[in-house]
Amino acid sequence: MIRKFDLNLMIMFAGILLGGGLGFISWVFQRESKPLSNLQLFQVFDQSMGYPATDFELETLTGDVVRLSQYQGKPVLINFWATWCGPCQVEMPLIQEFYQKYASEMEVLAVDYDEPIADVRTFIDKFGFSFPVILDPGGKIADQYQVRGFPSTFFIDREGTVRGVYVGSLSRDLIVKYLKKIGVGQ
Repeated sequence: MIRKFDLNLMIMFAGILLGGGLGFISWVFQRESKPLSNLQLFQVFDQSMGYPATDFELETLTGDVVRLSQYQGKPVLINFWATWCGPCQVEMPLIQEFYQKYASEMEVLAVDYDEPIADVRTFIDKFGFSFPVILDPGGKIADQYQVRGFPSTFFIDREGTVRGVYVGSLSRDLIVKYLKKIGVGQ
């Protein structure tokens, strides 16, 4: 028979073990996380106002080399996506529509996340997208931009400053809102 004192002692001991275990797990994850750059908290809080976009150099589906910095002076929409991503498939026709409408005012860079070139080419050809598609082998650029969900879209102004980030499938209203932030369609 367990006495009331022993039961209270066991409950207290279990609480200490549980609290200590949770504290240890929290400490381990803190130590294992990457240090946050100036891109921290973009995806959740859209506190991206005023941060310079990180330059990168990647190849397109056609083998051309693209650098983000080559678009200095022109607003850029960077969309991180993948062929297996359902929400990406939903928003890409909308991105195509805005790309065609504002091609003279802005650039679109669709950054595919770490997929074989043949898969990406088949997908793009199937739907007839004409915006530049660039390949991110190993997801290195997605990591630089701290992309944690697909699709993730970064809106960069003429000076190369990130003015907005949206994670998830963009709607027409959201694209209009973010394009206005970078001076497109006004």
